[in-house]
Amino acid sequence: MFNLLLPQECILITSPLTTSATSRELPGNVPFEIKGSFISKFVGQWDPPRTRLFRKVESTLEKHFAEVAQRHFSTYRQLHQAVR
Repeated sequence: MFNLLLPQECILITSPLTTSATSRELPGNVPFEIKGSFISKFVGQWDPPRTRLFRKVESTLEKHFAEVAQRHFSTYRQLHQAVR
């Protein structure tokens, strides 16, 4: 689902970005604006899997609650219709 990179690959990807960064950092530290850029890109990939997971959980809960309502309230017709 997500592409994981080895530290060497990260260095290759960030090196053009580090030269264009406007801030000064300690030696060996990646500038904050680059960290922020990576975090934004990473979090931006969450929407499709998050939506799929939500729909799956919602569907599972609806089925479960329908079974519970049927089992516990089927003898009380009006109450069963209200909780469905």
